[in-house]
Amino acid sequence: MTAMQQAWFDLTQGVPVSVGVLRRELGLWSTLRVLHHFIWRQVTHRPFARLERAEPISSAERFT
Repeated sequence: MTAMQQAWFDLTQGVPVSVGVLRRELGLWSTLRVLHHFIWRQVTHRPFARLERAEPISSAERFT
């Protein structure tokens, strides 16, 4: 599966299902608040910035 196929699957299958579960469990307003915070954090923060590497990942490390 290519990265584009995976992204398309996530957008068309994964996101609708997860939002539906959140809405059912939390209600509409809490779900909207959670999604807002999630999107805001994705746009404004880079939590893994310190983990970026100069050299590529080894083949053994890729599978861990």
